[in-house]
Amino acid sequence: MGFPDSSTVKQSMISNKSEHAEVQSSASQAAPLPHDNKKSTNWALLKNGAVLAVGRNINSMLRLVIAAIIARAFGANTFAEYSLLLATMMIAEWLLDFGTTDVFVREVSKHKHEFTHKLSTLFMLKGFQIPLSIALMITIVSLLNPSSNLMLGGICASLGLVFYAFVSVYRAVFKARMTLEKEMLAEFISIILMIPLIVLSFYVNAGIIGIALSLVLSRLIFLLCCIWLSTIEYLTIGSASVADAKQLWRASYLIGFIGLLSVVNNAAEILILSKLSTLQDVAIFSAAQKLVWPMFMILTAVGAVFYPVLASHWNNNRGQFTISAQNAFNIIALLGFLSFSGIYPGAEFMMGLISPELVTATDALHILLAMCLIKSFSAAMGPLLFIVGAEKAAFGYFVASVLIKVFFVSIFAEEYGYVGCALVSLAVEAFVVFPCTLGFLRAKAKLNINFLPTIFLAISCLAVILLFKYFIHLPSALELVLSPILLLGIAIITKQTSPTTILTIIRVRKDVS
Repeated sequence: MGFPDSSTVKQSMISNKSEHAEVQSSASQAAPLPHDNKKSTNWALLKNGAVLAVGRNINSMLRLVIAAIIARAFGANTFAEYSLLLATMMIAEWLLDFGTTDVFVREVSKHKHEFTHKLSTLFMLKGFQIPLSIALMITIVSLLNPSSNLMLGGICASLGLVFYAFVSVYRAVFKARMTLEKEMLAEFISIILMIPLIVLSFYVNAGIIGIALSLVLSRLIFLLCCIWLSTIEYLTIGSASVADAKQLWRASYLIGFIGLLSVVNNAAEILILSKLSTLQDVAIFSAAQKLVWPMFMILTAVGAVFYPVLASHWNNNRGQFTISAQNAFNIIALLGFLSFSGIYPGAEFMMGLISPELVTATDALHILLAMCLIKSFSAAMGPLLFIVGAEKAAFGYFVASVLIKVFFVSIFAEEYGYVGCALVSLAVEAFVVFPCTLGFLRAKAKLNINFLPTIFLAISCLAVILLFKYFIHLPSALELVLSPILLLGIAIITKQTSPTTILTIIRVRKDVS
């Protein structure tokens, strides 16, 4: 993702158009609320924030297990093909949503009596989006890697888009009713049941086609679980018209375009490597990307906790806004460097978890880890641009960063492979996205972040890494655990942080309620 992640961008844009932007933002990820009781609304906000933070990371770890099974059982090349299918599916699945879910939630929250009509309109619109998304996915796969097996796998996997289209309708219902735990549970079940499907594909020697069919069945299970957990008996077009569908599409196009840029930004390296480099490079980059992704999701979720309070402070207390923004940055830095200090020396162990074939490619994980750390700062601070009224500037440099990244990845991928792609990603985050985010915040909100605590943390983190590299030789798995503990101890002893710092998140949640 670029500066903020796509879901945070969407919620920021929606909340800016809402009458209650201060409290109905990315902490809940569910847009304006349909609840009338303030106490139940506050509980729903906190519950959904916790569900998203925990549920997404559990599901992300399960996907990592599936990736490891595929890499170990089928080999690095098949794992690379699987990664390519996932990258293309991610783009196609976003086309199925394209911001319509969030616009639906916003509209039914304002006009509750139109819930059934709006839902019928959303359902009808999927009939137009499904063939577009299937055609897009098959086209991307055929252009990037037209091998017969992968092409057939892409065609098979595209059938899952039909099921996912209706999953997105139920997602809209869950978000509108503030019951996101149902979606998380449905997705969890679908991922769990995909594991034996992958194992079965290996034993029948089905290769990438078997994996693609497993993806399709997983999406079907996801849909069936959503139906089971939903209180809606059935979906129907009802009174919806083509004109209503067009109106919903027009209302969603800006959010959809930003989200599309975000998913292209996430998938760019995999897609370009598959065209210009080898499947081995695709496998290495994808494995490293999957390993750092949970860290980024956790840091982004923590940053999202601060958004409602920061929005409120911006309107009511600018001095407190600056203090809270600094606290948010410091906590992200602390958690980020703690993760960095463990994963960096434990890189060999973690790459080995995916596949022994990838153990020697720890440089990819090291580079993407640094990129992820910087990216988390941008993801935490980026949404503040929407609070202070600098969304046009945010949109402008986000588009520019995606174009710059795609351009340079295309140049370096063929000659330098996965290392070139990883370095380009790091450079764009470090020298384009992050400086632009801070620069516009400084210009628009007079916000000057104090970097001294972060610099001390970075120096301490480097010292810990060098200590284990040159003086204390332990198994990589043990370094993964001990390094963050040592860094936290150093940070507390040198007063870079204190045990009460992490409790700021709890206090912020109390402020929200």
